[in-house]
Amino acid sequence: MWFEGWSKRLRPTHFSVLGGEPLLNPNIIPLLKLVKKYWVGSEIKLVTNGLLLPKHPTLLQTLYENDITLDISLHDSNTTIPLPISSPIKINLRKSYEKWRLDPPSPGHNPIISYTKCVCRFCTQLHNNMIWKCPRVAYVGFTNLSYWSDYKPLLLSASDEEVEEFLNRKEESICGICP
Repeated sequence: MWFEGWSKRLRPTHFSVLGGEPLLNPNIIPLLKLVKKYWVGSEIKLVTNGLLLPKHPTLLQTLYENDITLDISLHDSNTTIPLPISSPIKINLRKSYEKWRLDPPSPGHNPIISYTKCVCRFCTQLHNNMIWKCPRVAYVGFTNLSYWSDYKPLLLSASDEEVEEFLNRKEESICGICP
């Protein structure tokens, strides 16, 4: 698995499996087991909107056996999720709709102000064997646009000093895409 190299370099206290809707991945159960294998000491969460839980009949058992928390992201106050009536797994309900900003990205905003308002500023992403500061950039591919071309994710080949500097850096010019 491509994240094996990072597991030898990073020991996060929290590791969340997310990215759009993780339950759309037909290999979500093997993926969760690999995450647990490589990040044994991390608190692992599966973040989902929960709507596809019935499509994965062995998921709850996998979460229980691997001590993975089910984090259900509620998209509006009227969402109904098919939660298990009694289950030994840990379940958190996130009222994501209270924090999300749906402003479309556009250049020209102050990166410092945008960073201080960002609900994702603590959501460093490990995606496609690179570390990204911003989920929007990691998953949507905004780096192909010319005004964001100076942003570079962190590669596995980075030195330990580069990794530390990247993870400790707060705002970046890319933060200016958000109001």
